[in-house]
Amino acid sequence: MRNVTMSYKILMEFLSLEPRLLGIFSQLVNLWRDGTITVRSVHRSAAQNELVGATTLIHVVGPPYRAMDISILGLTGGQKEAQRVCDLLNDIWVYDPWRPNKVVAYCKPHGTGPHIHLQVHPNTRQKQQEGT
Repeated sequence: MRNVTMSYKILMEFLSLEPRLLGIFSQLVNLWRDGTITVRSVHRSAAQNELVGATTLIHVVGPPYRAMDISILGLTGGQKEAQRVCDLLNDIWVYDPWRPNKVVAYCKPHGTGPHIHLQVHPNTRQKQQEGT
């Protein structure tokens, strides 16, 4: 079993995660080959969001919470492995069929440090369910 760490605040926020986000996170835990997964952020206030330089409000909305950030520091494989896992998740899920340029798993270097950003939308579906 993979080690997952998070603060008490984030643990409490897990109780109000959007169910598809929890499913995507569970898949990430199973796809990552080795190391400790550290959840760094789920919900932020507007002031905290501005402080970290976020350009969207997805961490501010909720509950249910629709986004989370996972640090890749300490995970075996670093950025290359993060990209592999994100590609696999994005092969399974579509964020919003009306906006195909958006993804459920984003890991290009951005923000305050190397991390994977997971996000869902009310239209998020597994790709084999797109027609339903």
